[in-house]
Amino acid sequence: MAASPMIFVIAALYKAAPYLLSGAFYSNVHFPTINIGYGMDYSAVAQMYADAVGKFWRALTVPQVLYMAMASILMEIALCFFDYGIQFCCLKASRGEKADIRDFFAGFASPVKIIIAELIRDIVVMVGALFFIVPGIILYFGTSQYMRVMMDNPQMSPMEAIKTSMKIMQGGKMTLFILQLSFIGWYLLSSLTSGISEVYSMPYLLCAEALLYDEMSDRYMGKGIPDMDF
Repeated sequence: MAASPMIFVIAALYKAAPYLLSGAFYSNVHFPTINIGYGMDYSAVAQMYADAVGKFWRALTVPQVLYMAMASILMEIALCFFDYGIQFCCLKASRGEKADIRDFFAGFASPVKIIIAELIRDIVVMVGALFFIVPGIILYFGTSQYMRVMMDNPQMSPMEAIKTSMKIMQGGKMTLFILQLSFIGWYLLSSLTSGISEVYSMPYLLCAEALLYDEMSDRYMGKGIPDMDF
């Protein structure tokens, strides 16, 4: 990975994006809160929160419900673009190229294609998951490189990018799984720090995945698809 502090600045911006968007969309929405007394057990706290949430939703008017639904959809779309952006930055960094803030917003340059690709990918993985867990996991890892494929091949359609990801990852899905599993310590630290540690660990994981993508892509394009797979 290119030794540049900018990639960590971009990672911090990526982690802050959901909170910034929530503040922009829900600044006038007062979500329910509860007062937790000392010694209360989990079931009592859960019931109090469920009651508060139920009361909150019942008090909303139809326009308010529609607004929150639309705001949620727009947030998910924006976060999808930021997912593309952080992966694009880390792909460049893994290749020794310099990534800057403008690269983080690269997803907004082709919004329709990215949204369609994300929807198709989600549907494919969901359909696989309906046929027990294993097919869903295989499809999840098989289609995991579709954004990177789109970065390298802007002319590809979303479906072509997903199909190409499946071909590239034949023989690499288990490797990707083991790679992600090797970061389990960072995942645990993330849960203890409310995700703050991901500002440091996320660029390393995404750059490692990008290096694997380049290796598998080169093998697919040059030497054919390896036999091993799961």
